[in-house]
Amino acid sequence: MRLPLYPKLRIQLVSEFSSELVRSVMAGQLNPALVMTPPENSQITGVAFAQRPLYAALPQTHAAAQKEHIALQDLARDGWILLARRVHPVVHDAILDAARPEGIAPHKISATFYARSPGRQQTGL
Repeated sequence: MRLPLYPKLRIQLVSEFSSELVRSVMAGQLNPALVMTPPENSQITGVAFAQRPLYAALPQTHAAAQKEHIALQDLARDGWILLARRVHPVVHDAILDAARPEGIAPHKISATFYARSPGRQQTGL
């Protein structure tokens, strides 16, 4: 990527697990890495710079599909598909931790290890 206003700036796009990106920062291979949630580590500093909502992908026939905002209770009877805990433990645990106080115990949780982009081949995370 070339930015004319910053001719000495080098941008390298790398897609890896958050833990691998953080290891690359600690090894001096990347500076900085943008991750969802950095692991606790005294050798790095994680600074939030944006907050994004978490979205639920629902079929049009789902009872909550037409709502502008939904609550976890709207998904309580559904099977859930989450990133596998080993792929992103912080996000995985945060979703389940948010459900627990609501009295929601998903009856079926499927874990995924990859993502698909529309019009692209399946890519590993």
